[in-house]
Amino acid sequence: MAHDPTPPLLLSFPIGNYIDDGYPNLDVGTELDRVLKVLDLFEIEHEIWTVPMTERGKDAVDTRLDAWTGRADSRNTILYWAGHGFKDANGAGLAVSSTRKARPNGITPELLATALSDRESANESAWMFVVIDGCYSKRFVELVARDLLGKENGARCVLLFGVSGDGATRLGDFSTVLEQTVHNAYCRNDRLPIIRVADDLARELAGSHHIPMEMSKAACLVSRRPITDVSGVLDEVKELEAVLNELDEVERQHFVKRGQDSENGDLTWYFTGRQEQLREACSWLRERDHGLLVVTGPREAVNQRSWDIYGPTPDLGYARSWPLTIY
Repeated sequence: MAHDPTPPLLLSFPIGNYIDDGYPNLDVGTELDRVLKVLDLFEIEHEIWTVPMTERGKDAVDTRLDAWTGRADSRNTILYWAGHGFKDANGAGLAVSSTRKARPNGITPELLATALSDRESANESAWMFVVIDGCYSKRFVELVARDLLGKENGARCVLLFGVSGDGATRLGDFSTVLEQTVHNAYCRNDRLPIIRVADDLARELAGSHHIPMEMSKAACLVSRRPITDVSGVLDEVKELEAVLNELDEVERQHFVKRGQDSENGDLTWYFTGRQEQLREACSWLRERDHGLLVVTGPREAVNQRSWDIYGPTPDLGYARSWPLTIY
């Protein structure tokens, strides 16, 4: 399994509380948690926003963006915004906690485009996947793209994704479709290709709009999990995958590959043969809820696959007759 030494950053902007009653409060925390649960299957680092929800005004957003653009690293970024948006005479914007409905002010497309460009100018090899999960997000990402293209040094390695089209926010749709897409289409992949995933999400999210700009085709997230070639009844496979997902990285690295009769980096050979011993081991497991089962024997005694592939050899010719003992 590949390992990303500098995993991408998830920079989140969840804004769910507003001083103006014209903007109903939103449960953005739950939506962010659902997105994080899906993305946690991959190597990514979430930078938590510690500013209280009621204080996430324009100054707080500016401070967070400035800290991001000023980072000395070259890490890729997923920028996720969840909250209300608005349309005005200038086009569209993103509401912050202090935004007023009568005279909307908040985050403009130009401000976000400038932040993206500043980040890329300092980190030319990095990509940015920007998800706007708010009202009128289609128009907003269009205006961000227009501003980027109008700048001589505007960011290019960017994919802009507006979740809600030209209407009100549909909070919950993005995380639902993201989870379905990842688990149904990419659960056997050791990488999550950003452009392909965005295409899949756009097909499933009615009214959404995405603009790939000059996003790198190599942009991807790397799986935290060993990829297991599991076959069987779909419900059983999903149950096994759910168990694997609950293991931390050390447990996965230690147990999963050994359960496939291989070490990390080795060709995976699944256990075959030894039906009598398998029945005995299964019987032991059914009858007990604790204890230790030891399976032992001479070298190559446990796995019959070498015989199946190579036939009799000086070392393995009598593998199937070697004793295998269970304690």
